[in-house]
Amino acid sequence: MPFLFRDPEAYCFSPAEAHAERLVKLHINRKTPMSCGNIPGSCKKDEPQWQLGNHYNVAAYRLAITRAIERAFLAPEHLRQKTDETKREWRKRLTKREKAELKMWHKQYHWHPHQLRHNAATFLRKEFGLETAQIILGHRSAAITEVYAELDKQKAMEAIVKVG
Repeated sequence: MPFLFRDPEAYCFSPAEAHAERLVKLHINRKTPMSCGNIPGSCKKDEPQWQLGNHYNVAAYRLAITRAIERAFLAPEHLRQKTDETKREWRKRLTKREKAELKMWHKQYHWHPHQLRHNAATFLRKEFGLETAQIILGHRSAAITEVYAELDKQKAMEAIVKVG
């Protein structure tokens, strides 16, 4: 609901806001008394190397999606990295067959944000034509839109049936 009343030009999700919400939750769930430990906000650097932006980029969305999928759909027990082993040890432990099995599992459960764009492009092309899809996707050339949007094979079948 709070996202509905934002400025239409503003980004819907903000890393700075998400971080602030996270800090509030940490403070509420704090176990150490306020008289002990760090005072909230006292650990900030004067000149940090990077600062949180006002919007997420494609890489951040992709990483968030990957992490969410890994939490929602756990790999089979024998393929998971154990808590006490490093990534190098984990990779060394897996056999070729297990690595292939893990790769197949990844293919089944993982996807990336550009797949949403691809699906939208295919839908727009099918429903409204290539030019409309090109305009909505913001492409200068229809050739780029054709890369995203799959051909409508159903229309081709209907044409063949109609022509004979």
